[in-house]
Amino acid sequence: MLLTLWIPSMGQELVDYPLPCRVHQAPGKLYTDGMTRAAASDKFVIPVVFHVFGTDFNGKAVTREIVRDALRRTNEDYNCLTKGSMPSGDDDPLFNRLSTPLNIEFRLAEKGPQGEATTGIVFHRLESGFGNYNAPHLSQYAWNNRSYMNVYIMNDLYGDGVTNNSGVSWYPNWEMTRWNLARVVYNGAYLGDNTDENFRRVLTHEFGHFLNLAHTFDYDPDVFPDGCRKGNNGQENPNDYVDDTPPADRPQMGPDDLNCLNQKTNWTNYMNYSYVRTSMFTKGQVDRMTAALQDRSRACLWNDKNLQKVFFSDESISRIVLDSKAELFPYDADGHYDADFRFSIINGSAKEGGLTPNTDFVITNLPEGLTATATGNKDHVRLNIKGRAQLSEDRKITVTFKPSATAASNFYEGTQPLTIAHDYDATETGIRTVADPHAKAVVSLAADGTLKVTAPCGSRITVYNAYGEALQIFRLADHSMSTSLAGYGHGMYIVSVLTEKSGQETVKVKW
Repeated sequence: MLLTLWIPSMGQELVDYPLPCRVHQAPGKLYTDGMTRAAASDKFVIPVVFHVFGTDFNGKAVTREIVRDALRRTNEDYNCLTKGSMPSGDDDPLFNRLSTPLNIEFRLAEKGPQGEATTGIVFHRLESGFGNYNAPHLSQYAWNNRSYMNVYIMNDLYGDGVTNNSGVSWYPNWEMTRWNLARVVYNGAYLGDNTDENFRRVLTHEFGHFLNLAHTFDYDPDVFPDGCRKGNNGQENPNDYVDDTPPADRPQMGPDDLNCLNQKTNWTNYMNYSYVRTSMFTKGQVDRMTAALQDRSRACLWNDKNLQKVFFSDESISRIVLDSKAELFPYDADGHYDADFRFSIINGSAKEGGLTPNTDFVITNLPEGLTATATGNKDHVRLNIKGRAQLSEDRKITVTFKPSATAASNFYEGTQPLTIAHDYDATETGIRTVADPHAKAVVSLAADGTLKVTAPCGSRITVYNAYGEALQIFRLADHSMSTSLAGYGHGMYIVSVLTEKSGQETVKVKW
């Protein structure tokens, strides 16, 4: 189900003003998996992985500390434990008595899809557009949706150059889970302390969609006149499919606004849009989320067998985790590599100095022409891969650190996947015409590093390095421009061409 925006009162042209999530279609039918958790002591635990793309989120950064803190606060929201100036509940006793906790914990995964140790937070180079249903590169990054709730953190959610959309999510759907399309996509600019206390709760809102909650003001304006009355052909108005949330005529209704039935609305509900306060779920919403957790697309996440697979039973065990899944790029056109990977050690320290290959660590599937060395230093290990390899050969390389690589006596020997490849499709490099025929944009890169872009006058051109850092930004005063990348060195570059008529097109070029 693709989420589309219907907010007639919102000023979308204000690029520095955060936009709420996309309004979605009606939820589909749920298919229960025959598992229940009724006892109050039985908490739903949902393994989560955050994929973080790029380094710049409207001037803000996303660190592991930011992600962990944001998830902690979202868990407090769901369990009615939020304190401070906007605590859980509502100032109006009418609604405060309906405020209900969901006994759930969204927990960062500790083991990845290959059994490797992880922090549950993986950093990647720049990507965009995962808010579109059929995001082209999504499958490259998705962890098995039957084992992990995937949250994708990026700045440009729809690949259209707009960087102030806040988030998008999809309802439970087995086909999406089956094909690794289930997800929450969220803007890192509005994650945790990167924004204010109220707007950081949009993450709580998006997780609500993931658990089958609609907006409190949901209705199809082409069918229903408002959130209360019957449709044009007498259809019953389902509103948000929850009985104890009064119908809302529109988003952003406040404490003094009455709906079309002359009632107050639950304006502080997490599933409302409010730039003032959101702070509660009702009992009916918690019942609906509990039912959604029985759907096979969500029950697969919290069943005991899966939890044993993705979490350590002994939290004190020492393990080595890869800090960043940064793709490995050649530094020249001849395929020479010289790249570092940094690993952190949890619950332990590294063997100091050089590590011995095949004793302290083992590299598998390393292409001929490349060598690997590793060095330990206190709480981390640095792995270097150097040499020359054929770019046409796409291999999956892994590294396994042995107990002797650390000073720990209780060590988890997991195999970490490394990505080594050209990390681009041959069809995406070199001279390429932008897909939209109306754009008439051409991006080419000469042997001396000269980048040439031909596009409609007024187009915005942004050149990024492979890690999402903007190197050059300019607008075309004419129909073409040239610039040099020679000062940045050999490697892969991402060129964004944003035109008024056709939106954004991203082109990868290798020099």
